[in-house]
Amino acid sequence: MRVFWQKVLESALVKVICNAAEILVSLAAAVVLSVNISGLSLPLELAVACLTVVIIVCILKWHFSSRYPPFRWDVTHNLNRYVLTFKDRENLEYTRHLNAKSMREGIKVFADGEYIWTGSDSKAELIDSEDFSLELMEKEAPATPQRYVVHAKNTLQAHRNYSYGLKVMLKDDDHQMRTQNHIFIKRPTKRITLELHVPNTVRITNVSYRAWTRFGDQDPFVDKKAVSVTQGGHDIYHTSYFWTIRRPKLFCEYAISWEWG
Repeated sequence: MRVFWQKVLESALVKVICNAAEILVSLAAAVVLSVNISGLSLPLELAVACLTVVIIVCILKWHFSSRYPPFRWDVTHNLNRYVLTFKDRENLEYTRHLNAKSMREGIKVFADGEYIWTGSDSKAELIDSEDFSLELMEKEAPATPQRYVVHAKNTLQAHRNYSYGLKVMLKDDDHQMRTQNHIFIKRPTKRITLELHVPNTVRITNVSYRAWTRFGDQDPFVDKKAVSVTQGGHDIYHTSYFWTIRRPKLFCEYAISWEWG
């Protein structure tokens, strides 16, 4: 039912945009006709018509901007990978590989993020980058997210791409971890890939791809069975799951979820 209403709203939005475009064209044509009747030359008619359209667009822009606050992004993301790998049931490795673009000069704080770990211990470090340093913020309580800041060692240039990796060694001695590899989209992003790698010594079942909004109703707008790939190496076979999302939606959450087998 939620998907149905979402499609209805999207269809209505398209109709509103089309109707607005038709109104603008009609108004421009009316202006051209009126000035034509008044005996003005064709170049002047076009100039008056264009000016009318610009005024109407400015009024609409002002109207909607007064209702919805604008977003400004110092950094946007290109291609990101989020990989969770089981070494065994109690030991895991989590990596984030981010490629992002700075949108203005003078940026020193390149990324502020967090990861949530409900297991027994975690240790984070930056990898694959000499341009940045990592600052871990003090946690308020063991169950709260671990927040971190990535600082640029030198001032970043505008409209250039930069990359870094974050590796976190995880322990789950008490078997309390949340059963998902999850990311929240808070910046415009071109593509993300979620990965889950599980050896045959760790039993999981009911693996699924899920997505939902952070705000409002929490019903997932994606909830489907995951597709596995079995791989072998070093005499240890493991199962992998890959989920690639192009243009993920802002302020939504994406996850590979599972249950213990």
